[in-house]
Amino acid sequence: MHMMRVIWLETRRSPLRWWLPLFVVLNLAILFGRSTSWIGVWPQASAAAQLGGYALTAMAGAAGSWCAGREHRSGTNGMLSASWRSRWQADFAQFSSTVLYVGVPYLIGAGAAAIVSAGEAGPGFLWPGYLLLGAGTLLLSTAAGHLAGKYLVGKFAPTVAIAVLILVFGMFGSRRLELFVLSGMPQEEVLAPALTARIILALAVAAAAVLLPGRLSGGASWNRLRRLSKVTITVAAVAGCIVVAGAAGPLRATRPAPAVPLCNAQKPRVCMWPDHRKYLPEIAAMAGRLTKLPSGLFKVPDTFYERGVQPNAAPSSGFLLINEVFSVPDALAGDVMENTFRACDFPDERADDYYEQNFSMKQWLAVHAYGAKFPNYIQGGPEDIDMAEIYRVTRQPDAQQAAWVRARVAALKAIDPGCA
Repeated sequence: MHMMRVIWLETRRSPLRWWLPLFVVLNLAILFGRSTSWIGVWPQASAAAQLGGYALTAMAGAAGSWCAGREHRSGTNGMLSASWRSRWQADFAQFSSTVLYVGVPYLIGAGAAAIVSAGEAGPGFLWPGYLLLGAGTLLLSTAAGHLAGKYLVGKFAPTVAIAVLILVFGMFGSRRLELFVLSGMPQEEVLAPALTARIILALAVAAAAVLLPGRLSGGASWNRLRRLSKVTITVAAVAGCIVVAGAAGPLRATRPAPAVPLCNAQKPRVCMWPDHRKYLPEIAAMAGRLTKLPSGLFKVPDTFYERGVQPNAAPSSGFLLINEVFSVPDALAGDVMENTFRACDFPDERADDYYEQNFSMKQWLAVHAYGAKFPNYIQGGPEDIDMAEIYRVTRQPDAQQAAWVRARVAALKAIDPGCA
C-alpha cells in the first residue's frame, strides 16, 4: 500500500500531467487521420489501435528520459543513492507513473477503435495479440527512455532518446524482429511464441530501467565494481532477450482457412473471411454484374473466393482486399479470364500482342464489375492499354461490346489457336 501511495504521489506531481491531453490527441489523430477502412473489421481495427500506440513510442521515450533525468537536473542523484530505501523503489514509482501517462492514451485509442467498429464488424472483438504487441512496444520505448534519462546528463537527453529509438525500431523492422505492424489482414495471425518473446524483451528492459543503479557521481572502487557487475549482467540479459526474440521467428503467419466462410446466397457466390462481412454486399454486387455481360462471351465461375478462404488452394489464388474493395474488380476479372481461356503457348516476340489483348479484355471485365469508372491506379498491364477506349466500349450497346470482345478473342487465336 505504501508503494501505491508513492506511485500516486509521483503521478500527481509528474510534469507529464500537462502533456497527457497531447498524447491522447496524437494517438487519436494517428488512428483516424489515416485511412479509416479499418473501421468494421476487427483484425484491422486491432492493428490500427496498435499502430496508434506505436506512434506514441518516440513521445514515450522522450517522456521517460525527461522524468528519469530530473535527478541530474535537480542534483538529487546523490541523495537517492544514500537513501535508507532501496534506489529501485524510487525508480519504480517514477517509471510506473510514466507508463501510466503513456498507457492511458493507448487504452483510449483502443477503446475508440472498438466503439466505432462494433456496429459494422459483427461478432468478435479486438484481437488481443495486436493490442499486446502495441503495449509491449510502448513499454519497451518508455523503459529505453528511462534508461537514457538515468545515464545521459543534460537537457538534450530526451532528443537523444528519440533518435536512438527511431534507429532501434528501424533495425527491428525485419520479419523476425518487427515490433509493429501497419495493417491486420484476416489472412494472418499473430504467433504466440514470437509475441511472448517480444513482451519478455520489453519486460527485461523495463526491469533494467528500474533495477540498474543511476549514473555514478563518486564512491569507493568496490562500490563501482559492484555497480559495473550489475550493469554487465543486465546488458547481457537484455541482449539474450533480443536473441530469443529473433529466434522465435516471424511475428505473423498464415491463418488457417475459416471453418465456415461467409458466403452470399445468390449466384455467383462470393465466399469471404467472416471478418470482412461489411464488404460482402458490395463484392456480391460486383460478381452479379459479371453475369449480366453479353451471353456466350465468358464463363463466370460459380464461386469467387477471397484469398485464404479456400482450403488447399494456391497461396496467391482468390481476391485480396487492398484499399477497401478497389482491388477486387481486377481480381474477379482475372478469375473470369482464367475460367474462360486456356493457357497460351506463343513465341516471345508475340508476348506484347498477347498481353495487350488479354489485359484489354480483363480491364473491360473489371470496369463492368466495378459498376463505374475503374480507378486508374489499378490498371496494370502494358502501357499501351487505352483505358479511355475501354470506358467508351462499356457504354455501348451489348452487340457492339460483344463484337469488340470477339475481335480480341480472334487476335488471341491468331497468336495461338489453343488460347481460346
